[in-house]
Amino acid sequence: MWTLISIISAAPLHYDLVERQRDCSFFTGPVQESGSLPIRAECHWKDISLKTMDLFLDDYEGQTETYSSVAETKILQRLNDITLVYQVHKDKRMSPREGTIEYTKINYGQRIVHTYKLSEFQAPPKLKHVILKEHQGIWSIEKHPDGGIKCIYESTYLPGGSIPAWLVRQFQVLEVMRLIEETRSSVSKL
Repeated sequence: MWTLISIISAAPLHYDLVERQRDCSFFTGPVQESGSLPIRAECHWKDISLKTMDLFLDDYEGQTETYSSVAETKILQRLNDITLVYQVHKDKRMSPREGTIEYTKINYGQRIVHTYKLSEFQAPPKLKHVILKEHQGIWSIEKHPDGGIKCIYESTYLPGGSIPAWLVRQFQVLEVMRLIEETRSSVSKL
C-alpha cells in the first residue's frame, strides 16, 4: 500500500534524488522492514502517447523481448481485473529467480495505473531456480501538459535465496535505470 500512497503525493516524501538522466529523475525511498529499497523514476516522455504506453504495459508476454532481466513470461490466468503471470528473472550474478505475479490495471480517465505484486500462491521453483522474495511495483501514466506523458514507476525487489538485502540495494538503482531505458526504447519503436 505504501507504493500507491507515494504515487498520489505531489513529491516523493522522504525520498532522496540520486540521479537525473535524459528526461527522468530517480529517487530512493526509506528502506522497508523487509530490507527492500523503494526506487522511483519520474519521467516526461514527450514523444510517447498515453495510449501507446498503456498498450505497451498491457503486453505482459512482450516483457521477455523488452527487458534483458526477464528470461520467461507466461500468462497463467485472467480473473476479472487481475492477470496472473509466471516470470523468470535472470542475472549473471545469481541463479534464476521466478514467481507468479498479479498484474492489475485501473483507468482513472486522465491517469492509468498498472500495478504488480507477487501472488500469495507460488508453485515450487524449477530445479536450480529460487522463488522471488519480494517483487512489487506500479506504473502511473498520464498526459503531460507540455505534450507526451508523465510516467512514474516505483518498485521494490528482493531476489530471495541467500543474497542479503544490503547487497541487492547496492545495484538496485542501476537496474531500475536500465529497466526505464529499455522501456523507453521499446515504447518509442511502437
